[in-house]
Amino acid sequence: MLRNKRLNLSIVLATALAIFFWTQSRVPALNEKAQMGLRTQFNEIAFDIVLPVAAEQGFAERVMRSSVNWAWTNWKGMTFGLLFAAAALLILGSLRRRSFANPWLNTFFGAAAGAPLGVCVNCATPIAQGIYSAGARLETALAALIASPTLNVIVLTMSFTILPWEIASAKLAGVGLMLAALPLLVRAFSGSAADTKTKSGSEVLFDSAAPPGSFSKESWGTALHGVATDYLRHLWYIIRVAVPLMLLAGVLGALAVEVVPFDLFATRPASAGLIVLAAVIATLLPVPI
Repeated sequence: MLRNKRLNLSIVLATALAIFFWTQSRVPALNEKAQMGLRTQFNEIAFDIVLPVAAEQGFAERVMRSSVNWAWTNWKGMTFGLLFAAAALLILGSLRRRSFANPWLNTFFGAAAGAPLGVCVNCATPIAQGIYSAGARLETALAALIASPTLNVIVLTMSFTILPWEIASAKLAGVGLMLAALPLLVRAFSGSAADTKTKSGSEVLFDSAAPPGSFSKESWGTALHGVATDYLRHLWYIIRVAVPLMLLAGVLGALAVEVVPFDLFATRPASAGLIVLAAVIATLLPVPI
């Protein structure tokens, strides 16, 4: 591993991206929200308002404006997701072995990789796509997708600070149960956990790359050139696959907000149907819940 120059360069790149994102985007944004408190401006599904949304505007116009505001609010997180996904492809593409025989160990590996990133589920989607496309098991990609927005230190701290400890603990236990069940769900819905590597498209992504075993024989200059070339190729692949779906998520979230008035939850007594409706809306909202 120490002689694998491409792997070392890829890890340095991924680490630099994560540090830059946390120090220049995530932590400053959280500090700003904490200082603003209840004065934080929030419109529809966005914090940053580029196109004001008003009741007198038409339905389609409100949805369009809300979608644009959401995209502007989340562009930093989404950009990090795309950049880090390409870096994940680099790292896994530099390894001869990208998964374990034990599916629960693959799940643990995915959760351990996703939790420190601290991005919302929409921004974590391209990262999970990159992990899966690199030849990792499906349960690894899904575990990273689940753990990133639910098990990072910011979310855990806020959950146990804002919510009663019983509710926060139940939420944490629910995430744990979902992760524990991932290998079983993958086997049930994808036919067999053993065939996920053939579905990942790794043979297309790595068709021009040298075999990982030969990376130790490269010079640092050759390794750097190979990493830069492969990174751009992987980034273009992630952009083509993920960006349209990420933008679609914003449109669906704007539609959900416009179709269901939020004052419905404040004016009606709690009921099972209302709770289910809230869960459905929350599922459609591509925002950090």
